[in-house]
Amino acid sequence: MFRILLILVIQLGILFPAEAQTTLRWKFPVGSEWKSERTFTQKQIVETKVRQFTQENSSRWVVRFRVVDEASNGSSIAATLEKVEHKVKGRIGKEGIDHLLAEKMQGMEFQLRVLANGTIRDLAGYEDLVRKVAGEDLERQKALRGSLPKSGLLEAFQDLFAVLPESPVAVNSTWEREGDHPIPFFGSLRSKTVHRLAKVEKALAVVTSSTTSRYQPPKKGEELFRVLQGEVNGMPGRGDFWFDTQEGYLVRLHREQLIKGSLTIDSQGGRSEMEFQSDATVDVRRLMP
Repeated sequence: MFRILLILVIQLGILFPAEAQTTLRWKFPVGSEWKSERTFTQKQIVETKVRQFTQENSSRWVVRFRVVDEASNGSSIAATLEKVEHKVKGRIGKEGIDHLLAEKMQGMEFQLRVLANGTIRDLAGYEDLVRKVAGEDLERQKALRGSLPKSGLLEAFQDLFAVLPESPVAVNSTWEREGDHPIPFFGSLRSKTVHRLAKVEKALAVVTSSTTSRYQPPKKGEELFRVLQGEVNGMPGRGDFWFDTQEGYLVRLHREQLIKGSLTIDSQGGRSEMEFQSDATVDVRRLMP
């Protein structure tokens, strides 16, 4: 009887072979270099009882990466911002320090510790950026930390390193990643992104993504406004990316996210109600040498 069952199992394995598994892993040879471009566009609308403000902003980074060393806790990668462009149209935050960021950030080098699945474990150099942009002025430092917190800078770099599954996957398999996406001055969105391997053509893996989010108020000491009450909803986001499984790098990425909310804030002793909407897109592509 056992022999008959064994023969059946073997036959079924032949008739119904296991789905092909694809290994998705970054390759970081020590000494290797490459460049990537990240483009971010955003349209924000803030409405109060008195008036409505609209702002459109866009930024473009060209980043040169150089692998310094490799260790069990990830590869050390130097990331230099070779080109930083930032444009703002509208009134929200126009009097802030955004106009200084592009000039001050260009040429800066940050140190990343990146795992083989693309997760950035650590980012060094943020405090140098704060001092370079804001100097020793504590109010300007606070404004910078509000408009571009370290978590926001890390997430911007993370866009350039698509997060991959820990083990080989078949087509239609999924994996998840959670992260914090700052809403400058008002807190952040705790997001969960589900990635799905849609298909593999030759050495190119195509991955689709969907994102859900929940609102988190600003941490104590980091808020410029005290949020008394309100609700912020991250509409289901979507995106996709293309990954070269043979060479081990991200070819390109696209992501969209719509955020809507209404907040009651306490600013300088006054109570204000506002509604806002933010529609953002991110595009990443690897630049060929």
